[in-house]
Amino acid sequence: MSSGRKRGHIAGVFGFTIVSRGIGFLRELIIAVGFGFSRITDAFYQLAATPTYLMTFITGPFATSYIAWVNGKDAPDERLCRALTLKFLLACAGILAACMFAVTLAMGYRNASSGISAFSLALMSMSCVMVALFCFCSTVSNAKGRFIRAQSILFANNLGFVALLGVAALLFRHSAGIALTSAFSAAALIAAFYGLRALRHDSQGHAAAPIPDQATKADLMLSVRKRFLPMLAYASIETLGFLATQAVVLFLASSSGVGVASAGSLAQRIALTANGLVVNPMSNVVMVRMTKIPEGEQRAYLVKVASLTMMGLGGVALSLSLFSRFIAGLTHSSNGLLLAGLIPSYSLWLVAQGTNMMLSRLSFARGAVRIYTVITVTGYFLANGARYYVWSRWGFGPAIAVGSATELAASLIILATLALRRA
Repeated sequence: MSSGRKRGHIAGVFGFTIVSRGIGFLRELIIAVGFGFSRITDAFYQLAATPTYLMTFITGPFATSYIAWVNGKDAPDERLCRALTLKFLLACAGILAACMFAVTLAMGYRNASSGISAFSLALMSMSCVMVALFCFCSTVSNAKGRFIRAQSILFANNLGFVALLGVAALLFRHSAGIALTSAFSAAALIAAFYGLRALRHDSQGHAAAPIPDQATKADLMLSVRKRFLPMLAYASIETLGFLATQAVVLFLASSSGVGVASAGSLAQRIALTANGLVVNPMSNVVMVRMTKIPEGEQRAYLVKVASLTMMGLGGVALSLSLFSRFIAGLTHSSNGLLLAGLIPSYSLWLVAQGTNMMLSRLSFARGAVRIYTVITVTGYFLANGARYYVWSRWGFGPAIAVGSATELAASLIILATLALRRA
């Protein structure tokens, strides 16, 4: 691929990602203005958490494992891998949807006081299957090097939700429960249809997937057991550690006094959004690229990408820290001053999280899954312990800074280990 086409691909990935973030902001604005904050919107957010976390899992640990698996050495036929994992994913999503429907009914969402009817609950449960479908299509597109298409599938879901939500806010203002859940489910259906159509378009003009014989099936299942499932397990453990760290930070914020939780949550979203805009989409690109270059060049490529990532995130962190001083000079409210004081600490966390995210993809492509997971999870454990210790003595801001520095140190250890490790 020429340098011009590479730049075009990167620009397309960034374009879709940035616009998707803007549409996500518009979505929250429509919900706040069109429906307000009430028991109904609270119930909707609680219901939407299940398919949202499913989306996070598929585009996170599942995608990382799948991309490394199908692009690795001696990988089975990609079409066979795709068919098998799709069946597995849909079965899991179906079970999750049934459990979600049963549990939430038992919790009383059918009651009129919640504003969420059984029909709305059924829609949100079925949306789990649709979310699994379009996220899987995005993962397959990333694995095949169709990065713009992968982002466009996620973009179709965001755009569909916002468009349908805007219509629903006008037509069904007094039926907020049905309006919100219908828009969410319909958007997931649109994205799933678009993703499946894109994959079908890829298959046109190519030979049909081979019908596997017994030996091929045995080799495929052996590859699943030996390569895919272990990588998925390690990636899931790391993701659980990451989510636990987020929960610990929010717990410390909520225990620190009035205003700290809201200011800390906003600063946390700033850090996550910055990484989502840059590191997350680019990490898929470099992961696929890593599997294509010769083994002798992988270490140099790894060090180059990780170093550039840290430098770029360091620049973003410095900009955010300078921006926090600007905020402090403009505002005199307690929450504004709290936010300005927390942003520098969270900026350091941004560097640690973004570097670790990129090292995750590089480690899986390099075949160093166990090394990465052990060091990262150990880093999470030590960082959370340090956060609690510092928080109990010096407060929330220093706790975030110390924990972030600990996580960054773990990332540097991973980088040094991978740079010295032979293939």
